[in-house]
Amino acid sequence: MKSTVRGKKILYLMHVPWGWIKQRPHFIAEQLSERYHVEVFFTQSFRKIQLVRNEIAGNVEVRRLLLLPYGRMKIISAINSFLVALQLRIKDYDYVWFTSPLLFKLLNKYIPATTKVIYDCMDDATEFQFAKTHPRFLTQLQTYEGRLLERSDTVFTSSEYLKKKLSASYQFSSNVTVINNAISLNNTERNTLLGESESLPFEIEERFKNARFRITYIGTISDWMDFELIIESVEKFQEITYFFIGPAEVKIPMHERIFHFGPIEHKYVSSVLQSSDVLVMPFKLNELVLSVNPVKLYEYIYANKPTISVKYNETLQFEDYVYLYKNKEEYFSILQRIIDNDFPCKKSDEENKRFAKMNSWEERIETIINKIESR
Repeated sequence: MKSTVRGKKILYLMHVPWGWIKQRPHFIAEQLSERYHVEVFFTQSFRKIQLVRNEIAGNVEVRRLLLLPYGRMKIISAINSFLVALQLRIKDYDYVWFTSPLLFKLLNKYIPATTKVIYDCMDDATEFQFAKTHPRFLTQLQTYEGRLLERSDTVFTSSEYLKKKLSASYQFSSNVTVINNAISLNNTERNTLLGESESLPFEIEERFKNARFRITYIGTISDWMDFELIIESVEKFQEITYFFIGPAEVKIPMHERIFHFGPIEHKYVSSVLQSSDVLVMPFKLNELVLSVNPVKLYEYIYANKPTISVKYNETLQFEDYVYLYKNKEEYFSILQRIIDNDFPCKKSDEENKRFAKMNSWEERIETIINKIESR
């Protein structure tokens, strides 16, 4: 039975645009809005492209936080802090929810002592390429993450690895709760039951028609993608075609059987997965990836398609449902077996659906609410 926290307000600050590929911050905000009054403010670069029009589920209110560009400059940062204070009525909220320490930098001096602060650490921000190549920015990021941890009444991380890294990096001994990623079943399950899945976008459908075996990746495409593995496999298996769907932060290799379509609205994700033959997560392992509990694997499993993923600690929990590989030889072997055996899943459709329901945002939110209300 759902518990309702009537009358309480959450200021929910997102470091990614609402129109970015839909992920953890979006889903948690939507779920919280079923019990709280939630106002989302998101930041968005003036140069941000590859956005989509994401639908808003629940009762969440969504607004863009207006900031000046070049916010890393000291004078601009000070002006932005003032602009934030003008746009937000901090004293009106019971909770302030942060998804990034950089947002805390702008707001920390305006948060009343009586307002509870929640930090949801979804990624290791210090391991992104920009932070690693800009020492001053990295130092600033680490400083404010440490301060945010000290100020927070409740801290969540998306993975056990990330929890341990926070504790080691900041000697942070307070209680941290791991809330793994999940799948949102509100609309996905309803549409599946009613047979109302959205049709494929036209250009994707046309390419899918002409491909013999369709291997699909949905998500952000960045320097963690193992394109060397992709190129070798597409040369080795003449019958396969790769489809990468999501915002690209790196150049994707040119090949007649490798296609990229950019981001799509979340409502189309289910249709794309259902139209694929194999789903993949071909990542190179680095410190950033090791801290990721991959949300896409929950969605892949629910789609009831054979799924291949690189093997590391955070993917071991999926081992009964997903084919895991450690090197390219294992990847090729798994792919060959899947093709030879007519694309079998490791589990039945019923078992896959049961796993997804146990790992839905609808389930995760109960733990989140119990935790923040107990502080």
